[in-house]
Amino acid sequence: MSTPATGNPIRVLVADDDDDIRTAVQELLEDEGYAVQCVSTGAELLAYLSSWLLDEPAPRGSPADIIVTDVRMPGFNGLNIVEGLRANGFRQPIVIMTAFSDDAMRARVLNMGAAALVDKPFDPETLGHVLKSLVQRQAANAS
Repeated sequence: MSTPATGNPIRVLVADDDDDIRTAVQELLEDEGYAVQCVSTGAELLAYLSSWLLDEPAPRGSPADIIVTDVRMPGFNGLNIVEGLRANGFRQPIVIMTAFSDDAMRARVLNMGAAALVDKPFDPETLGHVLKSLVQRQAANAS
């Protein structure tokens, strides 16, 4: 999957502390043509984005086009990450994955600026569809 403007692969940053889930998401997305970088903690996710977060006076282009993150991870959880990134001007889509979703969690995640909530264990087709729709939405907004 590539960006319409540049033809470069869409860069997806995946954060999940479960090795099996992280590997499954990576393989699924790479098979779909995404460029995937994986981390296992919220701290690693923030470290990966640190040059962008610390860029002054205004952030330059983000190092990730889409973030897919678990809610429950050691250290910073996915909800803290969404809140912090949105507060610092990160506007790219963030997809939250969780095994603990309910209507209240879904509303909270969407109200804080996440693009989608995907239930775990995740259905590969559903996750693929969510990312494709986010890419299409980004392309439409760029036109």
